[in-house]
Amino acid sequence: MTCSTRRRAHARLLALACGLAASLTGLPLAAQTFPDHTVKLVTPFPAGGSTDGVARPLAAELQKLLGQNVIVENRGGAGGSIGTAMVARGPADGHTALIVFDTHAINPLIYKSLDFDTFKDLKAVGQIVSMPLVLVAHPSLPANNLKELVALSKAKPGSVSYASAGAGSSNQLAAELFSRTAGIRMNHIPYKGGGPAINDLLAGHVQSIFVSQPLVLKFIESGRLKALAVMGNERSKALPNVPSTKEQGYDGLDVSSWIGMVVPAGIPDAAMRRWTDALQKAVHAKDFQAHMKQAGFNVVESSPQKFDAHIRREYERWDPIVKDLGIVAD
Repeated sequence: MTCSTRRRAHARLLALACGLAASLTGLPLAAQTFPDHTVKLVTPFPAGGSTDGVARPLAAELQKLLGQNVIVENRGGAGGSIGTAMVARGPADGHTALIVFDTHAINPLIYKSLDFDTFKDLKAVGQIVSMPLVLVAHPSLPANNLKELVALSKAKPGSVSYASAGAGSSNQLAAELFSRTAGIRMNHIPYKGGGPAINDLLAGHVQSIFVSQPLVLKFIESGRLKALAVMGNERSKALPNVPSTKEQGYDGLDVSSWIGMVVPAGIPDAAMRRWTDALQKAVHAKDFQAHMKQAGFNVVESSPQKFDAHIRREYERWDPIVKDLGIVAD
């Protein structure tokens, strides 16, 4: 046997061995080697917001499952579209994923010059959590329920201010829906993320916010903020003494926030399967579930198909409302 013949035979044996290893694990060979370096979770909002509060404990679980370092990178701005664009235009090798907020479905409606396509350039991996919105106020606001807030706003239109994480955020949409339903006008103060908005509310620079429960639960419990209502038809288990908007006479205000994961659309199939499997195992991990429950998040059963359908439903739900309200990002 010549040297070249022996080399060809060795190559065939090596290929057969690799194929056998892959078949024994039930995974393609590419899936076994992914990831092969540090994995990045991008959150498109500043540190301190809801996405950050989910991304960091999630990263800890994913690091165990993926066998590589998983870091969280905050890329805030433009209602989440800056960080989203970075991931959508970045490498599609599977080593970067994006933690998205509810603005992911709304940004295409309010930003007319996005340099990415939400539905073509990004692929859903799964929803992670949902959380009810709560109307909270600084203790100095002379209103302790919706009736008093409405009376104050009607007596002095525009005198009550509310913060938001930016144009088209769930904070703004919830506030505008409530204002239209109640027949009042409130003064919108937009911020670049939920964290900065909450900080200014705590300092008394703005009077109220319609915000996801986990962001303010500890401040309500400590008395630094007061809760006026839970958005929707039912009370929150975490805030059993706070009446819902429906209880206080305002129906049709069932608005909640949600967080999920997407990846660049060009991700290899094997890497996509690995991400899907890892995400589902991570959200079911005991430590992650306990952390989310304590923080006031509701963990959601999901899949790529379910989350993709959810994003599209949210887009279709808010489309006519955004147009009717005339919301356009700066």
